[in-house]
Amino acid sequence: MAKVPGSLTKLRKSVLQACEDRGITPVDVLIEFAYAQDPAFRFNAIKELMQYCYPKLKAIEFKIEDIPDEAFDAEVERRVNRKILEGKKIG
Repeated sequence: MAKVPGSLTKLRKSVLQACEDRGITPVDVLIEFAYAQDPAFRFNAIKELMQYCYPKLKAIEFKIEDIPDEAFDAEVERRVNRKILEGKKIG
């Protein structure tokens, strides 16, 4: 008999039960891992936690023609002014 999509496996059920017995959640465990000494281990734990804290960003594609002329002109002026303030050569 096929497993119903979304149903819990025996391993997942036992992990969730063990967490419940100890009064913690898997996210609590990840938070503890985020304080580990090993930088690679910390990075991976924080990367996993990010999925639960922030939506994933998607790449967007646009063409220069999609930018309104006023916005484009304002950005060019902002960049030129910044270079002038920094004393950099323009052009």
